[in-house]
Amino acid sequence: MKPTAKDISLTVSLVLFKYSLAWSIRVLIIYYPYEYWNKEEQVGHAILSMRHAAYLAGLGSLGKNALLTNMKLGNIIQIGAVLTDTELDPDKPAEYSMCPDNCRLCIEACPANALDGKTVDQKLCRPLSNFRNERGFVLKKCNICRKICPNYAGIIPGF
Repeated sequence: MKPTAKDISLTVSLVLFKYSLAWSIRVLIIYYPYEYWNKEEQVGHAILSMRHAAYLAGLGSLGKNALLTNMKLGNIIQIGAVLTDTELDPDKPAEYSMCPDNCRLCIEACPANALDGKTVDQKLCRPLSNFRNERGFVLKKCNICRKICPNYAGIIPGF
C-alpha cells in the first residue's frame, strides 16, 4: 500500500537520501529553517511552509489566526515533514472551514494586533510570542490566538 500525504506527520524534519539501491535515513534537526531572514522586520521565508504543505495534504484548514486547524485536533498541533523522492498519492485539501464567518475572537484578542483574518504580521507577533530560555531554546509564550478559539481542540458541534 502506498503511503498518502497524511502519513507524513512527524515532529522532527527528516531528509531521505537515496544511495544506489539502498535507502539510508539521516535526521536533520533544523534550528534555523529560513532561506531568508530579516532580523529588523522579524520576517522570514522558509524553505518549506509546513502549514501550507499540511493544508494542501488535507490535514486541516487555515484559520483566521493563520494556523493550521484540524477537525479532530484543533490548532494545538505541531507539524513536521518527511522529504522524499518517492511518488505519493496526493490527498485533497480540506474542504471545511473551522472559522464561522462572523467569528473574530482571535483577531480581537491578539495583544499585538497582528491578525487580520487572513494572515499574521510576524513583525508584530514574534516579539510577544517567542522568547529564549536560559538554556537557549526558543519557546512560545503567547498563544492567545490558539487558546481563545472555541475549536482549539477540534470542532465543537453547533459553533
